[in-house]
Amino acid sequence: MNEQYLEILYKFKADIPVVSVSGPLPEVPRIVRNINDMVAIELSLPFYQWDTARGFKDLPESWNEQSDRQTDILEVLRHLESNKPKGIFVLLNPPFTGDDASVMTQAIQNLFFSLRGSRTYIVLLAHEVLPEGVTEIIFNLEIPLPAQSGVREIISSWLKEHNILLSEEDLMSLTRSAQGLSQQEIEDILAESKSKFGVVEARETAASLSNFKVKKLERHNLTFAEKPEVPIGGLAYLKDWLSMTTKLLTFEALESGLSTPKGMLLIGPPGSGKSLVPKVISQKWSVPCLVLDISTIYGKTNASAELNLKNILKMAESLAPCILMIDEIEKILATGDEISLRVFGTFLTWMQEKSALVFVVATVNRVLRIPPELTRPGRFDVTFFVDLPGEEDRVEVLDIHLKKRNVQFEQHELEKLAKKTPDYSGAELEQIVKEAVATAYSEGYLGDLKLEHLLDVAERTIPVSKARKEEIEKIRLYGEIYARPAAPKSYS
Repeated sequence: MNEQYLEILYKFKADIPVVSVSGPLPEVPRIVRNINDMVAIELSLPFYQWDTARGFKDLPESWNEQSDRQTDILEVLRHLESNKPKGIFVLLNPPFTGDDASVMTQAIQNLFFSLRGSRTYIVLLAHEVLPEGVTEIIFNLEIPLPAQSGVREIISSWLKEHNILLSEEDLMSLTRSAQGLSQQEIEDILAESKSKFGVVEARETAASLSNFKVKKLERHNLTFAEKPEVPIGGLAYLKDWLSMTTKLLTFEALESGLSTPKGMLLIGPPGSGKSLVPKVISQKWSVPCLVLDISTIYGKTNASAELNLKNILKMAESLAPCILMIDEIEKILATGDEISLRVFGTFLTWMQEKSALVFVVATVNRVLRIPPELTRPGRFDVTFFVDLPGEEDRVEVLDIHLKKRNVQFEQHELEKLAKKTPDYSGAELEQIVKEAVATAYSEGYLGDLKLEHLLDVAERTIPVSKARKEEIEKIRLYGEIYARPAAPKSYS
């Protein structure tokens, strides 16, 4: 028996009368069937399904046959408490908002205490975050999206059922493309492929699965990061830590019981290269990198923010192993109200308890807005201070961006340019190269770019360290006290 439904069975056998279940919307019919097949039948109890549109799918015997099918949820709950009909009652999306929200909460609390011993069991199959007055006393079971092994099993079973044989390579390609989708979504796309081609064309089907997944991620305000165009320049200490951490991801290390890495917090001035780090890690580990703009979870209204975040984290776990990149994570408490505090608490709990290999790389620009809870042990493995590059690192960054454009300078020329760009960010150094190349092209010198072109652009550039001097000083002070240096210290 599936372990999630086994938990429901044990709760009811222990005479706990109300539980809540949440899962992917496309899986609701399957979840309902499984509760019937694996719980109701096992307990030899009748099974009933209710929703706001049609009331009960099958009218329970205790209801008056002459009445309607009871679409009023409060009337349904009052009837259950008064008559205590034996059976399992699955209530789809019971409303906990609006004028009756507090009454609904009280009604569920009443049922939780009054139905014991009656063999009347209720499953709240909800897609909204339940109010605290319910979650404090009622066990919640989450039906997750299938992990990689589960996706492979779903595809293999479907192919076997339809007498389709694919190579191991094609099966793995479909599995990778389908991660992040529900069983119903995967089966629908496989069926569509079969209807188009008569068989399942692996390449076409993998593309369909990937395209569907990208659109689904976008609806959850997640995108896939593109591969980095350049390697990381400098950041020697961070690179050393990353090399050590990479060794923890080997099969031998995982079999030895070593903890999988949780993530890193990056503090530093704008343009210092923080956002490049997760993309490079993604490439080094050969895993996808998801990008989340934390401010988008609040949307037009803040009410659904907690549910939005929970859905995003579920999506990320279903794609594990992966990187989850969160830029400017301090925005998680942007509103400062109760809702943002709950969102923040949800994120912290997930960071503390997650077992899936979702490596979170979060960046911070405004250090004074960092909640202290974010940096406590058990959340991130390490906090790095990514400063503006020192002179040696500037030489490396300049060389990277020049070679990307098929331009090469002597070491002494790069060193001269690096000396002329003290406290320039990596982004500013890249912009200097881009503008100098464009200028040389317009003047007909593209094949013979001069150092003077670069020096001239650098002279005209006002670096962020000068434009926002006080802010940069505060970031540096915080980074020196609360974080590890990502590179050897150098402010020159």
